[in-house]
Amino acid sequence: MSSEIRSRRKAADTHDQQPDGASAEADASQRVGAQKAAAASSSSAGLAVFLLVSVLAAAAVGAHRLQLIDLRQVQQHMLAPLQAHLPPALLAKLSPHPAKDGSSSSSSTDSQATSSSSSSSSSGEQLFTRVELAQYTGGPPPAKQRIYIAILGQVFDVSKAPQFYSAGEGYGHFAGTDGSKSFITGDFLGDVTDDVSELDPEACLGLVGWLDFYHKTYTYQGKLIGRFYDAAGAATAALDSLHARAKEGEALKAAREAEEANWPSCNSKWTADEGGSVWCDDGMYPRKLFMEMKGGRAVWRCACFKELGWSDVRKVYVDCDPDAHFCKTNPEAEAADEERNVPAELEAMFAS
Repeated sequence: MSSEIRSRRKAADTHDQQPDGASAEADASQRVGAQKAAAASSSSAGLAVFLLVSVLAAAAVGAHRLQLIDLRQVQQHMLAPLQAHLPPALLAKLSPHPAKDGSSSSSSTDSQATSSSSSSSSSGEQLFTRVELAQYTGGPPPAKQRIYIAILGQVFDVSKAPQFYSAGEGYGHFAGTDGSKSFITGDFLGDVTDDVSELDPEACLGLVGWLDFYHKTYTYQGKLIGRFYDAAGAATAALDSLHARAKEGEALKAAREAEEANWPSCNSKWTADEGGSVWCDDGMYPRKLFMEMKGGRAVWRCACFKELGWSDVRKVYVDCDPDAHFCKTNPEAEAADEERNVPAELEAMFAS
């Protein structure tokens, strides 16, 4: 009897120690709820991090217009440590999708004025190679739709004036290249080059004037690596030389203007029927005034003098009276006279 009682008590104790079905379900439900809460918390945290990174990356794009930031790479990098904690469905939604062409990087469109060159100067300016610049001709692909030109190694977007710079137009030969010399020589076909080493000081000054014009009229884009700027965007010896000669040109121009204030230039006219003529107003007399020796030849200009006199450096026009205010010109006779009568003293002075 006592053993039966003890057996029944042991079974009752064992039954009391085991959870009933409701309790087990409650415990299981609590565990599932905790897991979902943890997953939701991880999902929320991952989404918050993703959104924060995207905003910061977008801000970086706005702050650095010349650098293209790939948001896909940023997203992938930030999602990597969260993959073990995010539900597959949410992870699939947050993962970056590849570009249609299979590439993962974004690129600028041809309609953008800023190029996607990979280099820049220490000051942040865009640097172009000759190959890159040559793409900006406004032509059909693979050419860029924008039109860029360079002068003295500085690049400008001239797309707003296709009537001048498109292919076949008057300045179309400048598109995608640096044709600095042609701005002075007017040779738009045979010698479109940036080699300006042979230009005289006043021509160099004129070229600097063209550069100022482009800065005032068009959008500056950066520098061309080559003759005038090195790979770091620093000025080369060729550019320093040009600016030094331009300074000389300023002095020469000032001297000429002062001279012309005393001896103003003649009026002149030329027609196929009547030939050429020169004349002076206010009772002044036209004379051929010696200016300089250039390339072994004398350079003259027509100037008006109040005085009637003349000399070897202030010559009376061929077949014209010394006291005449109007003279017909004969280019062949004038050229022969100038060659024959250049004073030996002047030739020696300029030769030295």
